[in-house]
Amino acid sequence: MNQEQARSRCPSWADALVQRITELEVQLGNLNPDGPWQVSNVAEVYKRLDSEDTALTAEAVDALFARVCRGLSEEGFAAGDIAAAINTRIPSGRVPYCNESEVTEALS
Repeated sequence: MNQEQARSRCPSWADALVQRITELEVQLGNLNPDGPWQVSNVAEVYKRLDSEDTALTAEAVDALFARVCRGLSEEGFAAGDIAAAINTRIPSGRVPYCNESEVTEALS
């Protein structure tokens, strides 16, 4: 399945969970909601990190990622297709947000 097929076949429940993962990753400072990182973004990230419990947020991201992977697997998606479905929804820049081995790990 190509990325466009993975995008179109992804159920709405998974789409909503991936959106939540994106929001949490922005809070953690792992993703920039405005495109490529710039030096001016650093102060904002530090402010967020000081005001939030980052350990709980990171755990929530991991739990949501595993939930999406398990759910899509149960719906017949292969690990590579799950990674493609997630990567088409999370704007992470040059490097994809996840890969097939990370999805396989989340499934185990």
